[in-house]
Amino acid sequence: MEYRYDTYVRFPERIEDGQEVRMLLRDVNDYRHLPVRVRVYKRAEAHPDKEKVAVRTPLGIVRGLWAVEVLEQLGEEELLNTELHLCAEFKGGI
Repeated sequence: MEYRYDTYVRFPERIEDGQEVRMLLRDVNDYRHLPVRVRVYKRAEAHPDKEKVAVRTPLGIVRGLWAVEVLEQLGEEELLNTELHLCAEFKGGI
């Protein structure tokens, strides 16, 4: 299964399937970072109509593929938000 984006998640078990979270997606073609609010689906194959995202460990190892529904693209100022930055931890709440 191909993917267009990847992201780094330190504690993926803290993110529930179907949950809305804010995260940085990195476009694997041009390496641009996109701050977004998404709904996460941990079984990418069950959601063929959604964007596929490779989920990486903080060391860059691919853990698997998630599907995401982009709900909102956040402003560029969010690129500096350390909670969304690489290896960001989900802390509950949006």
